[in-house]
Amino acid sequence: MASASTKETTKGFLFEDKAKVVIIPRTNYILGIGINDYEVCPKLNNAVKDVQDFIHLMTQSFDFKSENVTVLFDEEATRDNILQTLDDLASKLTDTDNLIIYFSGHGEYKKSQNNGYWIPVNAEQKHSQYISNSDIKDHLNVIKAHHIFLISDACFSGSLFRSSQGKNVTTYYDKYASRWGLTSGRGIVPDGKPGTNSPFAKELLKHLRRTATDKKAIGVQTLCAAVTDTVAPNGEQLPTGQPLMVKGHDLGQFVFTPKGTVPQLVKENTTPSINTSNTNRGGTKPAGKESIFKNKNLRIGTGIFAVIVLVWIVKGILTPEPVKEQPIIIKDITEPVMISVKGAIYEMGSLDGEADETPQTVTVNDFEIGETEVTNRTYVAFLNDRGNQNYIAEAKSAIKALDNNQFGVYAEDLDKPVVAVTYKGAEHYTKWLSEKTGKNYSLPTEAEWELAAAGGKSEKTRYAGGNDTFENIMWYNENSGDSLHTVKTSKPNVLGIYDMSGNVSEWCSDDYAVGEKVIRGGSYKDPKDNCRITNRNGYKPNGSAKVIGFRLVKE
Repeated sequence: MASASTKETTKGFLFEDKAKVVIIPRTNYILGIGINDYEVCPKLNNAVKDVQDFIHLMTQSFDFKSENVTVLFDEEATRDNILQTLDDLASKLTDTDNLIIYFSGHGEYKKSQNNGYWIPVNAEQKHSQYISNSDIKDHLNVIKAHHIFLISDACFSGSLFRSSQGKNVTTYYDKYASRWGLTSGRGIVPDGKPGTNSPFAKELLKHLRRTATDKKAIGVQTLCAAVTDTVAPNGEQLPTGQPLMVKGHDLGQFVFTPKGTVPQLVKENTTPSINTSNTNRGGTKPAGKESIFKNKNLRIGTGIFAVIVLVWIVKGILTPEPVKEQPIIIKDITEPVMISVKGAIYEMGSLDGEADETPQTVTVNDFEIGETEVTNRTYVAFLNDRGNQNYIAEAKSAIKALDNNQFGVYAEDLDKPVVAVTYKGAEHYTKWLSEKTGKNYSLPTEAEWELAAAGGKSEKTRYAGGNDTFENIMWYNENSGDSLHTVKTSKPNVLGIYDMSGNVSEWCSDDYAVGEKVIRGGSYKDPKDNCRITNRNGYKPNGSAKVIGFRLVKE
């Protein structure tokens, strides 16, 4: 990989006068777009997680607040929604704001046109349904940002890059406007093992975390070089960092500054290598991986496409106070996505299980069940309406009590299952949602729960996602990393229902024993046998645990 010229460009930064170093408060926004659950393209493992991890790092360690975070995940990430959100941001933001747009999903690169595309969640194999680099360029051109930093870990065209760096960066000052891009390459790149990050995102996050830990600011050019130098040696992809061919570039760059710090006077003695060639920025497709719609283990194009648009403006001499991340307060009601299950007469239980799993014939009518467990996002709205009347043990959950009897949840926990909910807390939630919507929600019976977990079939698989314990079937003690996971990050069963085996155990309406209610499904802390769909356990209804949540049924 060729190194940039040291005569024309310096990596790292040099202040001309320490007295002139200033940092000003600004409003930072993030738009996070992550797609795992594609309708046509192969599903991904880590695209959503990469966005969530980036948002978590920005809000925890840099000056970004959770209330200024917007996310479009999975079914929300349609072409219309993405473009409309960009339009809304263009109307809202000024040159005193920061904006990060992070797109993580599939992309495609069309060499004959030197054009790349984002692939929305519901797009078919038609370029007219994609979002082209031209579309991106048009939207970036009208965003009144001081700095734009576009990170692309998906198919990306060189048409958006300027032909060379030239004299792009000479100082650590952020007062000059800039338009920079960082792409992971043009070819097909690894998505990473389930529950981890893509190799590109892993290195990006690593360098930013190191910046936060060391309390030393890092500029975009140095960050690009660092990511390139640590990703490229694996031979699977070749990242590139350069200014973008969009309006507003004025030879400056954005500086990532940890909370409570100011940039230091630093002149680096070495110049990191950074690729500036328009002809050597992409990997090639591995043999046998020609069709993007047949390869389930790799991300199409370069896997994730991340765009970071950041605004940084200097108005006067002022050192910012450290900004603490605040929980997001949600009051709007979100109805769950429900999956239809056809009623049946079947044998509940198993001859191969524990003594309490003795088969018995049960009759179940048609019903609907939640696609996922109830999440923090949906449960916090209930608490903000009714208060916490021994519904949830806040110390064990991600939901936090705030001033004025309000409740909030941090951004990275929004779409994880709500846990530490008592049976009363689950039951009262179903009654509240029924009152608010005029529909009949309740907790599932054991018979309903097991029939849904089995995919509506009397011939049951061992686990909700299948008979084998592959890592993508369920989150349990051997693959969870001893942590709760966002819903819909494991394989669904044949009906499209997620996490009925593993992640969190779920309340059912039946009694297990005197003074106990049934819980089903096993959790991220359990061994695989506890996640079997016929496995039964009991728990005291006034108790709460970090591994117990619930899902809804609707008659």
